[in-house]
Amino acid sequence: MKTPELVCRIAAVLAALLPAPAHAAGLLRPAGGGAPLAIESHDVNVEIIDGIAVTRIEQVFRNDSDRPLEAVYSFPLPAAASLSAFSMWIGGREMDGEVVEKTRARGIYESVVHPEVAPEQQERWDRLTPFWKDPGLVEAVSYREFQATIFPVPARGTQKVRLTYYQSLAPEKDIVTYVYPMETRVAEDSRARGRFSLNVTLRSSVPLTGCAFPGALDDQVVSEASGDRRVVAHMERPDGDLDRDFVMLYRLKRETTGADLLTWRRPGEDGYFMLLATSPSSAPPQVAAPVDYTFIVDVSGSMRRQRRLDLAGTALARFLEDGDPADRFNLIAFNVTPQALAPEALPNDRASRDDMKRFLARFTGVGGTDLFPALELAYAQALPGRRQAFVIVTDGGLNDLDEDHARFLRLGESRDATIFGLALGNDANVPLLDALAKSTGGFVAPVSTADDLQSRGLLLRDRMRQRPVRRLRLETAGDVEIFDQAPARIPDLYAGTQIAVLGRYRGDGRGTFRLVGERDGERVSLETNVDLDASVLPVPEIRRLWAERRLFDLLQEKRAGRLPGDVAASVVRLGVDYSIVTPLTSFLVLESEEMFREHGVERRSHALLEEEARAREERGRAADAKPIGPEQQPPRFHADPGEMFGGAIDPFVLLLVLLVAAGPWTMRRLLG
Repeated sequence: MKTPELVCRIAAVLAALLPAPAHAAGLLRPAGGGAPLAIESHDVNVEIIDGIAVTRIEQVFRNDSDRPLEAVYSFPLPAAASLSAFSMWIGGREMDGEVVEKTRARGIYESVVHPEVAPEQQERWDRLTPFWKDPGLVEAVSYREFQATIFPVPARGTQKVRLTYYQSLAPEKDIVTYVYPMETRVAEDSRARGRFSLNVTLRSSVPLTGCAFPGALDDQVVSEASGDRRVVAHMERPDGDLDRDFVMLYRLKRETTGADLLTWRRPGEDGYFMLLATSPSSAPPQVAAPVDYTFIVDVSGSMRRQRRLDLAGTALARFLEDGDPADRFNLIAFNVTPQALAPEALPNDRASRDDMKRFLARFTGVGGTDLFPALELAYAQALPGRRQAFVIVTDGGLNDLDEDHARFLRLGESRDATIFGLALGNDANVPLLDALAKSTGGFVAPVSTADDLQSRGLLLRDRMRQRPVRRLRLETAGDVEIFDQAPARIPDLYAGTQIAVLGRYRGDGRGTFRLVGERDGERVSLETNVDLDASVLPVPEIRRLWAERRLFDLLQEKRAGRLPGDVAASVVRLGVDYSIVTPLTSFLVLESEEMFREHGVERRSHALLEEEARAREERGRAADAKPIGPEQQPPRFHADPGEMFGGAIDPFVLLLVLLVAAGPWTMRRLLG
C-alpha cells in the first residue's frame, strides 16, 4: 500500500555534519596539465538492498579546445568500496573495461595511442588519429585512488564515462548511513560546476522508522516512502558546486545483534560467505588507569587546507578537557623533522593545554610528511610504567605511501604503546596507519576535514577506554569447511558495532558458524545456524567484497615483509578473476570486441555484472513483497537527524548519530 507522496525540503545543518570526502565525483584533466574539462552532467544512481549498495556514476565531460586531448580522469573511492566496472562511450556505444595485468594493460594502451609510425606516414597518421583511436586505461595510483587515461576527448566535443562500485553498509546501533562523496582536492578557483542529479532507491527486509538527509544545505531532496520498507529519494543541483557530499541516514526498526550469514555459490563450485556480527552491550567499563597521550600531528603543507591545524588544536584540547585529570600528554609536530612540545609528558591542566595550542599555532603547514622520525621520538620520550597511547593525526601520504611497513612495525616490537590513527580526508596512508594500529591493539578512524573534530575526538577517547571483544576467531560445526578467510585477523568488536568476516566454503547440509572471542577473560560467542542446501536469495556481490578484502590482506602482509615476493601472482590472479583494479592490475577499455580478441584479452566483466544485476532484481522483488502489518507506519523524513529519535536522547547516542554521517567504513574503523 503506497502512502501519499512525502516531500520535504531539507534545511541547512551544521557544516560539521558533512561526511568524509572521498573525491568520488571525479575530475578530468588534459594529460599534459591545465584546467579541468567542463562537466556537462553528473548523474548518480544508487540502489541499496539490505545494506549492500551499488553506486553508478555517469559523467559527461566537454572539451572546449580546438584540438583532441588525451585526458586523465581521477576518482578516489570510499575506503570500503570495490570498483566493479569502468566504461566509456566510443562511437556512440558503451564499451566495458576488462581487468588485465598492469604492465600488459599499459603496453596495449600505449601501442594503440602511440604506435610506431614511419616518418613519411606521420602526417597522415595525425590526421586520422581523432577518428579511430579510442582506448581507455584505469590504474590504481594510491590507496583507493584511481586514474583513468582516456584518448581522445574530441575537439569541441564530449566524452561520457561510467563507473560502478559496491560497498556494504554496516549499521551502528540501528542507524545505517549512505554517503556519496564529491569533494575534490583542486584549488578553490578551479572547482568544476555542472548539472548534478542523484537518485537513491532503498529496500529493506527490516522495517524502517526514520530517514534524514543531513548536509543537504541549499539542495532540495524529494523523498517518497512506499510502506515501511522502501524509500526513493531524488536530489538535483542545476548548476551547483560538485564538491559537497550527499548523505542519507536511515533507521531500522530493530537494533541488530548477534550474527547473520549470507552465502552464495554457483552449482558445483565452492561458495562464498559473509558473516555479519554485532556485539551485544557490555557492562560499563571499570575505572581505567591514567594514560599518557602523545599526539603526533602532521604539520606538512597539506595541513594548510581548510584550517586543519587550527581544527586539530581545538579538537585535541577538547579531547583532554573532558578527559581524566590524572592523564598526561605531549605533542610532537612533524613534517620532514619532528619537534616536541616538551621533553616529557605534561599534566592535563589548562595551562598545559593552552601551551599546546600556542605551540601548534606556530606551524603554518610546510614541507613533506615523514612519520618515522616522529615515531622514534615518541617512543624515546615514553616513560615505562605508564599506559601509553600514541594518536597520529595526518592528512598526507606518509613517507610517499611507503610500502615498507616492516621498519615501522619493528619500532614497537619491544615497546608498550597503543597506536590510534586519525586519517583526515582521503590522502592519508591508511594502510600504514592500519598496520601500526592493529599491531598494537589500536584502530584507525578516517575523519572528514569538514567534520566536528571535537566530537569525534571525544568519541575516540571513549572507545579507547571501552572493553571490546578481542581475540576473535571463526569456528564452524557440521559438514562445512571454510578457507581463505578475510580479514585473516578479525578486528576487535565494540558494543553496538558490526564487523564483516568473509571467506570461501565447501560442504552441504546443515551447519553452524560461530564467532568466538573474549571480553575481560570471559568467553563471548555469536553464532548462527544455516542450511547450505536451502534455497536462498542470490547475493553474488559478496564474492567481490571477499576478493577486495582478501587483496587488502595480501598486500598488507607483503608490506609488512611477512609474505614472499611471489605474492604478486596471487594479487594479479584475484584482480583478473574478480575484475578488481589493484596495484598490479588495471581496467583496459578498447574500441571494439575485435581489438580485445586481437590482444588476447578474455571478456568476463560484462557477464559478472549481468549476473549481479539479475540477483539484485530478484532481491528487490522479494523485499517489495514483504507483508506490511497494520501497526507498521512508513518512515518519517527529517531535516535534522536528531529528530529521528523523538526529541531528547542520550548525549552519547546523539553524538553517534552526528558522527555516523561520516559513513559506515569510518564508523566501523572508529568503533571496532
